[in-house]
Amino acid sequence: MTKGKTLVFKFSGVEVREREFSLVRDGAVIAVEPKAFRVLLYLLQHPQKLISKEELLNAVWGDASVTENSLTQNIAKLRRLLEDDVREPRFIATVATVGYRLVCDVEVIEEAPEAEESIARQNGHRKSGSIDASPNGAVRDSIAEPPPQGERTLDPATNHENPRIPVHRKFLRRLLACAAVLAVILGATIWYLRRPLPPPRITAYTRITRDGGAKNVAGTDGTRLLVNMFPWAFLNQVEANGRAFIYQVGVNGGDMVPLPVAVPGAVPAVLGISQDGSHLLVGAGEAGKSAPAIWNVQILGGGYRRLGSGWNATFSPDGGTVAFTSPETDLWLVQSDGTGAHKLLAGPVGRPAWSPDGRTIRFGRAFWSGAEASLWEISSDGSNLHQLLQGFHTSGWLRRGNWTPDSKFYVFRSSPDRGTEGEQLWALDERRGLLRQAPAEPIQLTSGPLSWSDPIPSKDGKRIFATGSTTSGELVRIDPVTKAITPFLGGISAFDVTFSKDGKFVAYISFPDGNLWRANRDGSNPVQLTHPPLSPWFPRWSPDGSMILFAERSKDHTVAYTVPAEGGIPHQVPPVQAGEEGGPVGWSPDGRKMLIGTGGWRESNSAVKIFDIASRTLAPVPGSIGTMFHLWSPNGRFITAISYDQTALKIFNVERKEWSTIPVKGQVGYTVISGDSRWIYFELFDKNDPGNGRIYRVPVKGGGMELVADLKGWRFARIPGDWMDLDPDGGLLLMRDTGAADVYALTLEEK
Repeated sequence: MTKGKTLVFKFSGVEVREREFSLVRDGAVIAVEPKAFRVLLYLLQHPQKLISKEELLNAVWGDASVTENSLTQNIAKLRRLLEDDVREPRFIATVATVGYRLVCDVEVIEEAPEAEESIARQNGHRKSGSIDASPNGAVRDSIAEPPPQGERTLDPATNHENPRIPVHRKFLRRLLACAAVLAVILGATIWYLRRPLPPPRITAYTRITRDGGAKNVAGTDGTRLLVNMFPWAFLNQVEANGRAFIYQVGVNGGDMVPLPVAVPGAVPAVLGISQDGSHLLVGAGEAGKSAPAIWNVQILGGGYRRLGSGWNATFSPDGGTVAFTSPETDLWLVQSDGTGAHKLLAGPVGRPAWSPDGRTIRFGRAFWSGAEASLWEISSDGSNLHQLLQGFHTSGWLRRGNWTPDSKFYVFRSSPDRGTEGEQLWALDERRGLLRQAPAEPIQLTSGPLSWSDPIPSKDGKRIFATGSTTSGELVRIDPVTKAITPFLGGISAFDVTFSKDGKFVAYISFPDGNLWRANRDGSNPVQLTHPPLSPWFPRWSPDGSMILFAERSKDHTVAYTVPAEGGIPHQVPPVQAGEEGGPVGWSPDGRKMLIGTGGWRESNSAVKIFDIASRTLAPVPGSIGTMFHLWSPNGRFITAISYDQTALKIFNVERKEWSTIPVKGQVGYTVISGDSRWIYFELFDKNDPGNGRIYRVPVKGGGMELVADLKGWRFARIPGDWMDLDPDGGLLLMRDTGAADVYALTLEEK
């Protein structure tokens, strides 16, 4: 073929123009994607020949790394454009596992280059070659006939008559060809700009730590991870104790090394780190306060400033402003030097996160806050408050997330039901373009047995750091005499174990799914009494053994329910008004009254009331304001409670209607009254060593404390609060953690 010549292929009313890179069918230009056009062109250049898939891939894609799937997709596009049937092909036939063959007859016309056309114009005619491609490959040349008389025009170069095609028709044909090319280019461009991008995915899991203790990743400065190690119960501990609960570890693994942070208060925990890695936000418990103090700590030098009091905090990208949630779960902003504090939004607000450009603050809401679990965002100036992902997991949790540094993805954790277990990582794809909208639904990144903590993206956005944990527990008994620890009820994973008055039956909450069960005393013949979405806790048998009373955290407040011990439909106890807390709960010894706590947990307005079942009236217990976790003694003579700040154990004499206080030194946890009403058992955590709790008992009539069990090194399972109880023989029941939690680096890829 002469150098510079191009071809026009004709078959069944279709023209494929090589020079114009266009496909014309019945006079109409059809848009075709560039790769599909090149595949068709290669098949037209080799009619009736079997072309292997490898040959087509090399010819069209060259050295680019693509799979056979790309070729298959482009063949399918050509068949749609040509209205070809893969089962009875008229144009493109598939040879299974090998390749493709063009099976139709094709006429090929050579178009002369522009220089040759100019000479042809001067000679008064245009020369072109016609090639008839037959199955045997024969080629027939011919000379085009001159145009009919009357179609004579002036040649623009010579100003003489030219017996060729009129100038205006030639111009129109070129204009149409250009329009076809532009249409193809425009179509390809629009497709490229609107095409769905490959979703992000996790391609590798690298374990960073290997100790298995409860922990969460609080931030990274690029070379190390800051990790909070828990006992969970000590965030509101009072007085500094010097014990390191903040650790650091390299982003690629290594030893966990304590990171001392000297701020006033107890048990400091990292809440966030500035983008430049120079400052930490640290929360530490304050005496008499329901929420920790928030400190801005300079890493080098150790200087610190108090910013306020609250639960969660995060730096703005430039480090100049801090967003935090107050004890009332309102959203506040404050300058990093502690000045200019102001409320941005009334609660309930979960853990906030700043967008990388500093314009937006995103946060979650959960059922415990009085709202559906949901994801929200607000501009940093307080405008444009709106909800995201409406309808996504509204019955469960939407926890704190963080943006990747390039703003492409917002990674967060969520669970399908109420609770902290089974939480997986999700990504909200926020890649946008001129014609591309971000997907409306989030993409699930993880699945499987591990439950994930708050995700922290790496500085380059290629990895996600989070704690992956497995959750399980073992129910054990500590013998009151020998102190031997043995599995109880076969070592099932359960807590809130309680026995009927006659000791023949047991009720418990399974862990971690959180359902209420009833069984024989030895654990045989178990019967499930509640199902999701109910999340029962603190069950108590009625004195006659016919009913079980339990507390349930609803969307508005904690309420009390009863369920038949033999199984049935749970019914809400009606006396609590909307907005009040209604638990923990208990029975009077005669079964005619119920003890119902009101107000919030660890709130100064917490109190207790007595509900008379017959009259359906609710009467406050005098002087109970500021107390919580109330228990009615089996003999009915007294009610125990602890102060809302957990620093005092109190006893209410029902007959005299007087309160007395048992002096303790430490933080009081769970309390239990012995079956003979002689002893009060309670957990006590030493202010000077909060990692080591002990269980004591004290006589109701007065006397010194007796040590029952030393819990040094005990791994409490992560249940809703600490728990312990007594079996009918006086054995101490506890559940210890048999799960594991370690930090992982998850590799995040976009393709």
